[in-house]
Amino acid sequence: MSFLNFKKTIFLVFGALLLSVLGGYIIFAWSETPFSPPQVNGDIIVPINAGPDYQNKLGDLGIGGGTGQDVYKLSNSAGTLKFINNTGAEKLLLAQDGALIENGNLTVHGNANIQGNLNIDSCTSVAGDLAVTGVKNAKIMTSKGKRRMAAVEAPTNNFITSGSSQLFDGEARINIEPLFLETISPTYGYQILLTPRDDCGLYIAQKAENFFIIRRFEGRKDCAFNWMLFAQREGYEDWYME
Repeated sequence: MSFLNFKKTIFLVFGALLLSVLGGYIIFAWSETPFSPPQVNGDIIVPINAGPDYQNKLGDLGIGGGTGQDVYKLSNSAGTLKFINNTGAEKLLLAQDGALIENGNLTVHGNANIQGNLNIDSCTSVAGDLAVTGVKNAKIMTSKGKRRMAAVEAPTNNFITSGSSQLFDGEARINIEPLFLETISPTYGYQILLTPRDDCGLYIAQKAENFFIIRRFEGRKDCAFNWMLFAQREGYEDWYME
């Protein structure tokens, strides 16, 4: 073999090796790596877009649980942070002004300290006692806008029911609603307030567990009247200004 042919052979072998290396690198670069990013205790060490103060993520962020668990999407829509479930329902919204909107059930394990107003646009159930240092109001719409109406307070835990009736031949029997009877104490009984609507005098002639009888002692024998019944809540008979 001449020296010229030997040089050509060396260049061909070297060129083939170089093309093999470049080809392998291109295939590797365009293939998805089977390895996870560097982690410490399950957390990625440094995201690609890490900055000195905070991290930016343009677009929505998917947050998934374990196998079989739904994936939540975290989205920033016009300054409102939204948690969206896999059906597209917005379950939790947090606005930049601090407003928190929860569409669903909100469970708090422990104490919740709220410094400000809490607005709930739905029903609220409390499994336990509710104590307030202010007033308990109902907001009622009037011709002059919403007005607050205060609750009736008492040192004992009472339930109240009321109605209207009329005497027939000088007497009226009032039957107490059975479902209401299930809520009041059978031990302490009940009290009745009477308000005649005609010219007559009334008195309570008989009180039974599930009814009471009203009679007149003067005036019209067909007198109309209003009545109000007070009774202590069952299970709270001994509760007094605790």
